[in-house]
Amino acid sequence: MTYTINIKAMTSSLTDEQFAQLCAKNPDLKFEINSKRELIVMSPTGSETGRRNSDLIGDFII
Repeated sequence: MTYTINIKAMTSSLTDEQFAQLCAKNPDLKFEINSKRELIVMSPTGSETGRRNSDLIGDFII
């Protein structure tokens, strides 16, 4: 499940450093900001998705 929170007033002035702090203070959550300046809270991936992501990372590193 993914949640999108429309907080344009806050994210339009949110600096990269502030966004990094938000992420650091909430290590159990995964955040993104899209092109519409919406803050997206990503759901954690499951084991199968995690395995596929690991395989992809391995393909790019090697």
